[in-house]
Amino acid sequence: MAEYRWHWTDLRDARAAYLHRVTEPLRRRIVEGRTSVGLALALGATLIMWASGFVGVSVAVAAYSPGNLALLRFGIASAVLFVWLLCKNGRISLPQKSDLSRLALVGLFGVPLYHLPLNAGQQVVSAGVSSLLVATAPIFTAMVAGVVLGERVSRRTWCGISVAFAGTALLVLSLAHGHPLAVPPQALLILIAALAFAGYIVTQRPLVQRYG
Repeated sequence: MAEYRWHWTDLRDARAAYLHRVTEPLRRRIVEGRTSVGLALALGATLIMWASGFVGVSVAVAAYSPGNLALLRFGIASAVLFVWLLCKNGRISLPQKSDLSRLALVGLFGVPLYHLPLNAGQQVVSAGVSSLLVATAPIFTAMVAGVVLGERVSRRTWCGISVAFAGTALLVLSLAHGHPLAVPPQALLILIAALAFAGYIVTQRPLVQRYG
């Protein structure tokens, strides 16, 4: 078998292929005139709310503990979603009993294991750096999916993961001014949150396919 030699263009091509796969469906809808103004506004609102979430957490942790903040966020969100589902469907559909254990695991990954470390970390780490550290979640997702689901991780993906981890290491070291032993533990908490989010994504996949 011929020896494989990596070149930086492999990473460039992998990035281009990924962006094409992600953006092509939306681009096709725009070209065909099937993208509504409502969809565009929804996408824009989602991006703004996701980005502003880190800023909001940085402000809120000055007044609330990490646990209280998570409880307030999800208490309000749960109440709003409950009312919205009742108004939309007239009832709340219960999940299958066989899915209860997976739902519990999804809830564990998605709420306490993600938000508690994130909130605690943002007591020290800025919103901008926190968002970049949480952005490592897709890297962890690829690794977890490879281990748990047996999904194949290509060489190009591993190259991308290596580059991303190198960038993350530089970012974390910058918080310690170049001294590895001085890395704030709050930065590591945010990386734990990113890992928990990866577990959340992987475990919820069959539930999303079943319940939407």
